[in-house]
Formats: sequence, structure tokens, C-alpha cells
Amino acid sequence: MGKKLPPNQLKLYQSLDELLFFDWDPIGVSSMEGCRDEYYSYLPVVFQLCLDHCEPEPIARYLSKVTEYMGLNPDAPGSQRIAKRALELKRSCLD
Repeated sequence: MGKKLPPNQLKLYQSLDELLFFDWDPIGVSSMEGCRDEYYSYLPVVFQLCLDHCEPEPIARYLSKVTEYMGLNPDAPGSQRIAKRALELKRSCLD
């Protein structure tokens, strides 16, 4: 990230990291040792989108674009589900 986050934002960042790795996981690596950093490059964008928006659509669009970039078919309902969960995490960590 490059900057020190306040404790509540750090908790959100860590929670989003787990959400992306264990729940989103479009390439199915969450059960493989040594792949824990697979989605780290997407985390700062998801974090910022989460901070900037109260609606799931921008986050879901980003996740769908990333999935397509990976050469996979975007899963719009899955991306929407993860985006909604990200915003739930935001509310629980920042409120």
C-alpha cells in the first residue's frame, strides 16, 4: 500500500484480502500452498473502490474486468455477491 492505515482501515484491508483469496478466487488457488499472494495486486483497487463507493456496482465491474483479463468468463452474479460482501465488511470495520 505504501502508507500506514488507521487500525479500522487496516482491518478492512485485511478482511478484503481474505475475501478475495478465499471467496472470490476465480482461478481456484485458495487451497494451494504458496499462492496466498495471488490476488494482492487487485487488493489496493478493491480497497479504494470500497472506500469510495456505497454501491456494489463499481466493485463488481472491476472484479468482472479482472476476471476477463485473466482469460476467464466474467461471473457477474459472483462479482456482485463479492462486491456486496466487501461493502458489508466496510460497514463492520469502519462504522
